[in-house]
Amino acid sequence: MQKLASPAVDSVRLPFKTRRMRLESIESNGSAFVTCWFSGDDLRDLQSPGAGDHIKLQVPDASGHLVVPAFDEAGERLANRADLALRDMTPRIVDAAAGRLRIDFVRHQGGVIGPWLERAAVGDELAFVGPRGSRRIVEAVDEVRFVADLTALPSAERRFDELPDTVTGELHLVVDTAADIDAISVPERIRIITHELGTDGVAGGWPGVATALEASLASIKPTQRILIWAAGEASGVASIRAVANAIAREGVFGAFNGYWRAGEAEYDHHAPLPEL
Repeated sequence: MQKLASPAVDSVRLPFKTRRMRLESIESNGSAFVTCWFSGDDLRDLQSPGAGDHIKLQVPDASGHLVVPAFDEAGERLANRADLALRDMTPRIVDAAAGRLRIDFVRHQGGVIGPWLERAAVGDELAFVGPRGSRRIVEAVDEVRFVADLTALPSAERRFDELPDTVTGELHLVVDTAADIDAISVPERIRIITHELGTDGVAGGWPGVATALEASLASIKPTQRILIWAAGEASGVASIRAVANAIAREGVFGAFNGYWRAGEAEYDHHAPLPEL
């Protein structure tokens, strides 16, 4: 099977330590998306140079108690990992000078983050570790095609911020309904195509989205350099990768990451995408 080339990246290792912060504000952005700002002195040296960066977040339990991540003597591994319920989150905006961090969340039932969002209050104390490292895409391209569900939208928005002003393209946003989110932050030169899956999206796989992307890719000129990036529900991302690999040629690059998988708890985003 032919396979797209990976884009060039700049990689850097970052200080890996525990940071604490307090919830400064919480605001709904549609029925399913929530923007939170956090503040604290521990954020003043936080670095997050790449759109794909993630931190491992620990929220307080229902009683308000917070288990803070602690490292072993070598400072390399978490000594109390069994007591933690860490969740990977994308730093949407880091304002280290002001000691502030923005994280966008998706409302959902169950798990760890979902219940906390329902009871979250200004002043809540949270903790996190990371990012351990950062990989920033630096490949020069003319066009982009991004596909993301709401879990990957913060990373997608950051990637658009990184692009030169000359790069055009599309964001294919996968949602249950259009009411899930009100405002999306992308440059005007980027076209947004919203795919409402409704109940068809419950089982994962993003039905119909890959077909729409395939039609969009047909408009790409043979001489254009293009980046196809997809992230979110793992089976859906796998379907996008299959369509992208079908047009593999010099100058076409792909990056794909499953953040979660329908029907599977504790999905590891480092795991290989499912085979279709």
